Amino acid sequence: MIAGLKGTLQAFGAEWIEIDTGGIVYRVSVPKPIIPRLGPTGSRVQLHTYLQVKEDALTLFGFSTREERHLFELLISVSNVGPKTALTIMSSATANAIASAIVSGDERMLSSVPGIGAKTAARLVLELKDKLQKEWGAVSSVSASAPDSEALAALTTLGYTNAEARAALESIPTDKKISVEDKIRIALQNLGKHQR
Repeated sequence: MIAGLKGTLQAFGAEWIEIDTGGIVYRVSVPKPIIPRLGPTGSRVQLHTYLQVKEDALTLFGFSTREERHLFELLISVSNVGPKTALTIMSSATANAIASAIVSGDERMLSSVPGIGAKTAARLVLELKDKLQKEWGAVSSVSASAPDSEALAALTTLGYTNAEARAALESIPTDKKISVEDKIRIALQNLGKHQR
């Protein structure tokens, strides 16, 4: 089992990177949000990895944290959710937003992910809700950090997906009282940064 990689970023694409570990270059499939955080080619990088073993291929999946890798492993434990589908889910929002959606039973947010239908969203909630409540400490207070529903509705009306809107709102500090209008403005700024 290859549990992690440290090395130099050699190249990257939409959902993959190549890491030179000192003579051996590994291609690793990663969630899209990770790639901008790694820096330019030549940067030193470290990933926590999951190795999928099939008869005709060995595929590495990489994550920034152990918690992200663990969420990926939980997602692929659900029937009819393979590694590619799980990677698509993890590319749609932050790990915490995904875990929060599952714990709160937000099937609408989950089914907004490309390739995830209503049945799969319901299965994710059914099979993972209890596990995540016990294991994922970051979502122990989901209700307290849930994004403002009015701001969420406004962003989705502007054309952003439920997952994009939730991720943008989740990054707004919750320790201050912020108006709905300001939440929308800050979220739009966050979304603009990710699209550059």
